[in-house]
Amino acid sequence: KFTIMIACVSSTPDALRGRTPFSNSAQRFGSEDALVLLQKCANFGQLKQAHAKMIRSGLSSDQLLVRKMIQACSSLGKMDYATLVFHRVERPQTFTWNLMIREYTMNGSSRQAILLYNLMICKGFAPDKFTFPFVVKACIYLSVIDKGKEVHGMAMKAGFSRDAFLENTLMDLYFKCGDKESGCRVFENMPVRSVVSWTTMISGLIACGDLDAARWIFEQMPDKNVVSWTAMINGYAKNGQPQEAFDLFRRMQLHKVKPNEFTLVNLLKACTELGSLKLGRWIHDYALKNGFDLGVFLGTALI
Repeated sequence: KFTIMIACVSSTPDALRGRTPFSNSAQRFGSEDALVLLQKCANFGQLKQAHAKMIRSGLSSDQLLVRKMIQACSSLGKMDYATLVFHRVERPQTFTWNLMIREYTMNGSSRQAILLYNLMICKGFAPDKFTFPFVVKACIYLSVIDKGKEVHGMAMKAGFSRDAFLENTLMDLYFKCGDKESGCRVFENMPVRSVVSWTTMISGLIACGDLDAARWIFEQMPDKNVVSWTAMINGYAKNGQPQEAFDLFRRMQLHKVKPNEFTLVNLLKACTELGSLKLGRWIHDYALKNGFDLGVFLGTALI
């Protein structure tokens, strides 16, 4: 079916008449030409024409071009076609496997991402530090903690368990799947902790309902940014402690950390808990004076 489809695409009237950038040229069509052509594709029809020309020119196994094709398909929401492109490659490089796993995960096809990872391992292709985080993310979306633990074990054996991005993603997995102990263990064993690591730990503890532990971690945090302040404010607002949310916001202002719209939305939740229309109006005024866009997210919360 794939070969027939390509044959049909390659003989479209527009392509034969020379009305598009996809017309045949007397000069040899090489990899650089194909990259330029792919960048010009504005829709799926043009992308298929470009792919047909790549196949006719013997470029369908050029892995740089394959990756560009996969990214273009993904951006257009055509993951079925990206799958066909990927599986035409006889021996995909690890980078190509990683990209396909990533695009599956980011396009809501987490099951396919995990199945492709399984296929990668079964065929003897070695994963690298970029493979594991997106497989773990797929496990998060599917809430499959056992598979996540298996991937964690494989990353440890491969020597990548100390990668900061992977460790942050693993913490997220464990907390979101309710395994607080494993999430805390990952955090405690981290040699270097970024702001993201600290904030992931705080958000994870809040998700597990342990506000006191989250606050203790927050106070230990060497550098706090708006995301970490907002995470803690959100914890109080969601858990029926609106006064603590506002107390923390005042302290945030004293530290001269500018809130974002998520901060204000969480404060509005706290206003609802307090039943204070006056505070809600104050936040509305604050948002207007400080140039916040009262779009769907913040505007809805104000209503």
